[in-house]
Amino acid sequence: MQDQAPLLTEVSGGTSIVFKNKELYSRRDPRDRAEERAAAFDLESNTLYILASPLLWYGVARLIEKLPNSSHLIAVEFEPQLAELSQELAPPELLSHSQLLLSF
Repeated sequence: MQDQAPLLTEVSGGTSIVFKNKELYSRRDPRDRAEERAAAFDLESNTLYILASPLLWYGVARLIEKLPNSSHLIAVEFEPQLAELSQELAPPELLSHSQLLLSF
């Protein structure tokens, strides 16, 4: 069971991921919740922000829109299967953004 691949599941208001028998997102409105959190987050200048386990990339575009020019965002994923999924699902416009760094 430990090698079980992440499973994308449709839930109310979006997509979630089940991995190792755990829901990695809320079963209710996962995209909207992430977008709301990103919108409410205040970003400082000259700061490196760590995005742990970007997975479905919910809210990341909003964070990048708000990111000051002197700051950067680094997306980190240490679980190989989740890193692979994150790379597959990453919107190309995010991956090419100069202020977003990947550490997979």
